[in-house]
Amino acid sequence: MSEALSMKKVRIGIVANRFLKKEPAFANEELTYTMQGNVAAVIESGALPILIPITDPGDATQYLSQVDGLILPGGQDVQPKLYGEPESDLLGVTSASRDSFELKVIEIAIQQKKPIFAICRGAQLVNVYFGGTLYQDESLIKGKVRIEHDQTRLAIKNEIPSHMIKIVDEELQSVLGNSTKVNSLHHQAIKKIGKGLTITAVAADGVVEAFKNDSQKITAYQWHPEMQQRSDARMLQLFKIFLQKNFTETS
Repeated sequence: MSEALSMKKVRIGIVANRFLKKEPAFANEELTYTMQGNVAAVIESGALPILIPITDPGDATQYLSQVDGLILPGGQDVQPKLYGEPESDLLGVTSASRDSFELKVIEIAIQQKKPIFAICRGAQLVNVYFGGTLYQDESLIKGKVRIEHDQTRLAIKNEIPSHMIKIVDEELQSVLGNSTKVNSLHHQAIKKIGKGLTITAVAADGVVEAFKNDSQKITAYQWHPEMQQRSDARMLQLFKIFLQKNFTETS
């Protein structure tokens, strides 16, 4: 094998979001984008980020053939009809086109045995794909302990952690300990965990904060490690471990 080939970086596809409002700062044009933290985390972990735009779900196979792994980032609320519920008045903005495309991307990634790293909305959509359900708003979560899961309502910077979680997975404990504080920028939450998914971290109010499916090479976090890495270097380790675990022969 040539040195050029041996140095080839792992390609991580990041599914981009669409900003449909015409933005004056960009000559009143719509945008396809991702948060810079997603790109930075992949680069800092030694891999090559490749943005995948939301397009026809029929293109998912071809897109996935161009990458080695996948990041499903945060974004809009997941449509309740996908888990068999009517829409609540508390539901936020949804994107039918993004849901359809990403569900197909998840399906093809699993078929092609491509590892998935899911964040916030991405974790929620993976849960729905596996038959799980969601709370359409945090106010619908039952229980005595109340945590504000959307720290933007508390005026806390995105990279600053705002509440504690308990780690219940040995592999994750090796990075974050038995408990840690995480950032939190979501108002929806996992209600019923999907079939075959193993919970790896929970908040004090029972909200699922992380899960995995080792057989399908899926790692998912409800918080935003791509943002929190700016204040906590351990969060970048989550990306590095994902790469080491799944690409030790090619990285």
